[in-house]
Amino acid sequence: MHFAAQLSRYRILIFLLAVLCSAVTPLAAQSYKLETFSEEEGLTNRYVYTLNQDLEGFLWIGTGNGLFRYDGAEFEVYRGDSAGLAEDFITTSFRDSRNKLWFGHFEGGVSVMEKQKARPAIPNNLVTSRISGIAEDVQGNVWIASQRNGLLRLNESLEYEHFPNIPANTIVLSLAITPQNKMLLGTDEGLKVYAINAKGIPSFSHDVDSVPLSGIQCIVPHHRRPGYWLGTQDMGLVEFIPGSNKLNDQVRRFSTENGFPIENIRSVYEDAEENVWVGSLTEGLAKFSDKDVSDRLRPIDPVAGTDTVGRCQVECIFGDKFGQVWLGIYNLGMVCMAEEEFSRYILK
Repeated sequence: MHFAAQLSRYRILIFLLAVLCSAVTPLAAQSYKLETFSEEEGLTNRYVYTLNQDLEGFLWIGTGNGLFRYDGAEFEVYRGDSAGLAEDFITTSFRDSRNKLWFGHFEGGVSVMEKQKARPAIPNNLVTSRISGIAEDVQGNVWIASQRNGLLRLNESLEYEHFPNIPANTIVLSLAITPQNKMLLGTDEGLKVYAINAKGIPSFSHDVDSVPLSGIQCIVPHHRRPGYWLGTQDMGLVEFIPGSNKLNDQVRRFSTENGFPIENIRSVYEDAEENVWVGSLTEGLAKFSDKDVSDRLRPIDPVAGTDTVGRCQVECIFGDKFGQVWLGIYNLGMVCMAEEEFSRYILK
């Protein structure tokens, strides 16, 4: 299904007959309120790559030129040496069990933030390729995946161990760690599973053969049930439920071959009602129902009224504690979507 986008300068809108990226025929659909943020609102960099929220409720927006904090009314930018960040270009983020925020950077830097104060987490030039994923294991260690320079494991004191050849000769695009302490690495050659032992050493377990040999751009856990959504570069959406071994892994694929409308998936988010939001670099945003196992991923009416974020490039999707969904739109800034009135939180 193709959708269109309305990203105007108005503060609060209803998605009705808006058109920005491409036009569609109006359909009866659920209405959403839309709030957009870019230069006029104080978000001075429109390339949003990651979104997160801290314990106090502040929203953190990672962009191509700085980290922005949003308190519900104003933006504050963290940029340059005085901000404490390892770099200004932020590619990914993660909130750990101790409520610290971690940020990965484009040139291999990693920053950690506690009580709104950031600092570099690893030495300069230890890693020189894009940070593509951050996750936490059952021991509380934080793992950093870089695209081309392997993995890092950091403890609470930021003592680290570098595994530069895991995986070897493969580009890592995404990372997750299961409750059973299995590491899932999304690569340019599909999904790889590693076991993490009691000493925090990863060892290769297996390739998941039934996952397509496509770049796995994101690995997102289900909201309640066991399992993960995998967004691929050109083979649609994959559901993966890890088993006790390779033979017990469960994989379900949703692609154009069986009617799924989107091939290139950049981001996935499953909300509290088990709806699945899919962001694409080519097809914009879509929302699907995952409540009924017998009718998996049946498209709901277009998100946000008659139209949605069309063929704009949706880099990231994030759900806040109020149930609002936030989108990072490449070269267009940030969008907040809500079914009812916005939760107007102002934090100081």
